[in-house]
Amino acid sequence: MKITRYLIESIKLTALSGAIALVVWSMPDMGSHGSPAAQTQLAVNR
Repeated sequence: MKITRYLIESIKLTALSGAIALVVWSMPDMGSHGSPAAQTQLAVNR
């Protein structure tokens, strides 16, 4: 059962990371609100 729990946690983390990346990626340049993380992500995507 520990393997199943680890698998579920991994899936949740992957989904969360994917959702955050999608939100940051879909934001317009002016919508970053000066967040360093958002600016870094936007710079990486260019």
